[in-house]
Amino acid sequence: MFDCSSFTLKAFQAVGISLPRTSSAQSQIGKPVSSNSLQKGDLVFLIPIKMEVINHVGIYAGNGQMLNASTSKGVSYANINSSYWEPRFVKAVRVLN
Repeated sequence: MFDCSSFTLKAFQAVGISLPRTSSAQSQIGKPVSSNSLQKGDLVFLIPIKMEVINHVGIYAGNGQMLNASTSKGVSYANINSSYWEPRFVKAVRVLN
């Protein structure tokens, strides 16, 4: 099973792009993009409630959905505009051309 940042690392590795191991480090690369300019393949970063550092990353899949991985649920789709994820959104970056 994958945690979120190992999932993004492996997914991008499959297309020849190297990413750092942690979600916090992954948030420091690429080109920042606004939430209303997201494209498929952009990395989206989130902070869980009561935390102060980026601790979650997903891959934007289009139509407000991200591919999301957790050790408890595996890989699944999640709506980034949901009442759970939207307030936790911090930033997005584009690493694909």
